[in-house]
Amino acid sequence: MTKVIPVFTLGLESDSNLLSTVLLPLNIAVRRGNPQVGAPICTQRVVRVMNEQIKGGLFEILAKIKARPGIYIGRPSVSDLFIFLVGYKTARRELGVEPTEEEIEFYDKFHEFVEEKYHLHTSNSWAKIIMLYCPDEKAGFVRFFNLFDDFQRCHSAKALNTNLLVVRTAPSTLQG
Repeated sequence: MTKVIPVFTLGLESDSNLLSTVLLPLNIAVRRGNPQVGAPICTQRVVRVMNEQIKGGLFEILAKIKARPGIYIGRPSVSDLFIFLVGYKTARRELGVEPTEEEIEFYDKFHEFVEEKYHLHTSNSWAKIIMLYCPDEKAGFVRFFNLFDDFQRCHSAKALNTNLLVVRTAPSTLQG
């Protein structure tokens, strides 16, 4: 006799159709009272649906965490936020959800951005760098979002500058 029980659910309350589709692969098969991880039921359809419907997930979840940290990470803590984001990235990768270009840029360049802000070069995480300059975890949490806002402004400005088309006219066209 096999009994299937859900292990966890995703926080995708905005789309009940996606929830019902995504919950299928997140089950454990229980046979004779011994829990065994069942074969993944995840299909290409589920991955495709998730890729189509989860857009900008990292930035949306960061906005939610900023507004209500207790719900997502327990307390306003930069170290807890860092651990959450590592888990979030891993979960999305395991589910086959492709990161957006903006998310890739954050993962690839935010650490370097924080190092430049504090004139450091270290293998420590950006959370540890922030904590070097903050008296407690809550102050580090606030500082992260200030740095994150600066990072977004800086990188959106760079993107605009690289996409600008400079048109020069010959002097003869200016004279009538």
